[in-house]
Amino acid sequence: MLRLFPGDFHVVRRSGNSVAPHPQHRPGFPHEHDGGDRPARGHGVHGGGAVSARLRGIAQQTEQIVAAGSYRTSDGREVSLAAAVGAARDGTRMYGPGPVEVAVPDRGRTVFEVTGESSLEAARRLGGEVAV
Repeated sequence: MLRLFPGDFHVVRRSGNSVAPHPQHRPGFPHEHDGGDRPARGHGVHGGGAVSARLRGIAQQTEQIVAAGSYRTSDGREVSLAAAVGAARDGTRMYGPGPVEVAVPDRGRTVFEVTGESSLEAARRLGGEVAV
């Protein structure tokens, strides 16, 4: 039996909104606290060694698939990801810790008006492309 989460789960039938069984307090449960201001460190926050190893395996497979540009399904069909990976790379931008250059808007004159109408009425009066 595959266990995705450590700890025991019990179904308690009650009236009200009981959507899913709730984990009972058990030592070593990944989201319990050690009594201080930090979570317990037993098996890690995400379920311990087995889950972490499984996720590392998935990450390694993903890296291999991206590097190869394709993968083969269980029925032997090849699925190409080369175009999608290329588009993702072409669309990727890296910004360092320095300030990002922003285009300076045209220095027009700002006018404020106070009118006796609601904001929706004012939006309709202004016309043009208004989202109301």
